[in-house]
Amino acid sequence: MIVSGKKLRLTIIECGCDINMMIDLAEVADLVAKLFYLLEWCMENIKTKKSTIWAILLQL
Repeated sequence: MIVSGKKLRLTIIECGCDINMMIDLAEVADLVAKLFYLLEWCMENIKTKKSTIWAILLQL
């Protein structure tokens, strides 16, 4: 893990030349990006839209 700031950390994962491994890592990266976006959105809206946030989280 590389720390590049108070809020930004980068994790580097080595991948072989296998296409299946590359696809799996791409799916993990996509999932992490979506979860980060959802968490960021929840933190911004937690005081105003609590019921909406819980409805979205229960659907995951």
